[in-house]
Amino acid sequence: RILYVVHGALECTFYPPDLTYRGMTFLNYPTLFPHDPSSPGPATLYEQVATDMREADVVLGRCRGLDNVAGELRRRAGSLDLVMVSWACLPTIIGDDEAAVIDSWRKAAGCPVLVNSIQFRMGRSFSLHEKLFEEWRKRPGFLDVPRDPSAVNLWGCAAPHFREELGPVLDRLGIRVNMRLLPEIEVAALDRVMAAACQVVSERLRRFETVQRMLDGLPMPMVCAAAPYGLAGSREHSLTIAKAFGREGSFEEAWSAVCGAARELWEMSRRQTLGQRLAFVVDEDSARTLL
Repeated sequence: RILYVVHGALECTFYPPDLTYRGMTFLNYPTLFPHDPSSPGPATLYEQVATDMREADVVLGRCRGLDNVAGELRRRAGSLDLVMVSWACLPTIIGDDEAAVIDSWRKAAGCPVLVNSIQFRMGRSFSLHEKLFEEWRKRPGFLDVPRDPSAVNLWGCAAPHFREELGPVLDRLGIRVNMRLLPEIEVAALDRVMAAACQVVSERLRRFETVQRMLDGLPMPMVCAAAPYGLAGSREHSLTIAKAFGREGSFEEAWSAVCGAARELWEMSRRQTLGQRLAFVVDEDSARTLL
């Protein structure tokens, strides 16, 4: 069980990863990440609390919500596996002692506490999904899961795109998707990461330092593939997976059966968008994934 704590104003609850469903997405797109009834783990695996800072907290310099969270953690002590904290900018601005607060929360909860904050991120590459992954790798038996020779882990394949395009192709090839990692993380399924025969990683996702560290620590063969964007990218991505399992001989038939009819619609959509332009406002790290 995971408790997500947001320290900040009510609006800040839209800043951290979305925990609406049984998985964790770092894109905050709940409408594109529907509930999957087949997802393992209890429906109440994730819960969220917030300090809900108000104007008086800012003026007086002390948020009463901090004590409320500490009390909630003491109440749940022994029942939590992990506490994840998003420390927003407002408490940093007013001078809340982050180290002292997190230490008291860690003692109250009696379990690991991961923190994402502006102060912590300054001058270093940090991501909650990396820290979450590190914590899971420490769990007993993480590396001892039996391998399935027909199973693959997919890194960098968003849920809607996978279900509609790549999933059916791999099914026809007899390749089972063990799990997908990033932009969502299905926390309840992290115990079975090592059940796959290999992992296929989007080339653009591989550029992130945090993702590189997550991948390099796994004793499992890795194959880089083109990002599954667009019809051509999806085809190349799927073909790379097929080759990794020696199924390239059946690929064309599987691809045509699933995506053959989509090409005409794709070309029509491209013609309709000719002459249009799309702009992105992104930070330096994200810009690299768009090139």
